[in-house]
Amino acid sequence: MDLYSYDSAGNLLNDGVHSYFYDAENHLIQVDGSLPYCTSNGAAGSAATACYYYDANGRRVHRTGYTNDTCDNTGKRDYIFDLEGRVIVENNVNGTACDIQVYAGERHFGRQGGGSFFYHSDWLGTVRFIISDQYLTRGSEETCTSLPFGDGLTCNSNASNVWHFTGKERDAESGLDNFGKRYFGSSLGRFQTPDPVLVSWRRMVNPQLWNAYSYVGNNPLRFVDPTGEELIQLGQHTDDEIKKRQKEIKQELKNKDLTKDQKNALKKESNTLGLEKQGNQVVGNLLSKLDQTGQRNGLQLSNFTLSTDTKNDFAAAATPAAMQKLLNDQAFVIQDNKQFSGTIYIRTEPETGFYQMSQRYSDFGYYGASAISHEQVHLNGGGEYPAYQRQLGVFEGFHNYFQNEDLYRGLDESIRDGIKANQPQ
Repeated sequence: MDLYSYDSAGNLLNDGVHSYFYDAENHLIQVDGSLPYCTSNGAAGSAATACYYYDANGRRVHRTGYTNDTCDNTGKRDYIFDLEGRVIVENNVNGTACDIQVYAGERHFGRQGGGSFFYHSDWLGTVRFIISDQYLTRGSEETCTSLPFGDGLTCNSNASNVWHFTGKERDAESGLDNFGKRYFGSSLGRFQTPDPVLVSWRRMVNPQLWNAYSYVGNNPLRFVDPTGEELIQLGQHTDDEIKKRQKEIKQELKNKDLTKDQKNALKKESNTLGLEKQGNQVVGNLLSKLDQTGQRNGLQLSNFTLSTDTKNDFAAAATPAAMQKLLNDQAFVIQDNKQFSGTIYIRTEPETGFYQMSQRYSDFGYYGASAISHEQVHLNGGGEYPAYQRQLGVFEGFHNYFQNEDLYRGLDESIRDGIKANQPQ
């Protein structure tokens, strides 16, 4: 077989190190050897390095060839998932739990198995630092470094940790990262199989996304996969309505007669509802802060739309200069545009933006509340000067609520700078 050979579905068959085999739904089922070794449970074909088995939802539920193992000398693992589809228990061939995974909200917090291990991740979710009751001496903690695509992974000790790049499980036997829908080759910086999601208009206007194998448009220091690639209007559903619909979707996905596209559409709907729920909570908190000082001025959740991928969301409508302005803002209103006007857009991507920071620090919630009052002026047709004046008045009303006086002064100064820069001549 030639190096970097592909089958008719676009699946990588050989990368110069390993050979790969897939089932009819393009799931990776065997590494090395020859078929039908894995599908016949070793009765035929030449021996494989690893075999993978999946449930009806496409989740990997069993594997062989587990090389980083002190729990099962056969190298086998069975996986149990929670209601969110996350691995929570890994069992050995005897049904004994080897590892129990722990989550805090959306974060993979740690695991228990041979000790308690706590993960500290970077902004992308990649595990960089591990502490444990096994590390009793200062300086013996595990630290891991890697290059932008997760390649060149180096850890200073062996805590039997297999969760690395953006929090995904790395298979030591192949070096691939299990992203659920596809496997990612960090050494290549691309996926093994093409993206199963249908081509969208966002891909058509962004050449970086035309390559169906590329990882997050080749920008791994800023984005992770999967990411939202859509605008999400808030206040469309209550939390109970979202919970009910997501439960219905989970039941509908059990229908074996659904096509792959139908399944993808349902999963996308569930993901969108989850993002809306989070947005309702975050922006609802900002509105509550405005209520504290009587500055809400009629704003409702339905006045807001989340932009989860601003560059792609507005690529077809914004000039390069206008796009740069959008990317410099944490929230914005687009005026005089029939398609995009009439709502306040809040960007979710910036890690230091008020949408993200307000979920961690209450002081940024007060700044965010002043920022959306700024955008309300634009929503009503006003310019930057009255918008900054409005924001300053609202922001100063929160002075007594701030815990960090230096932060308050710095933010206050930035708003005043905005007033000076936009003052009419």
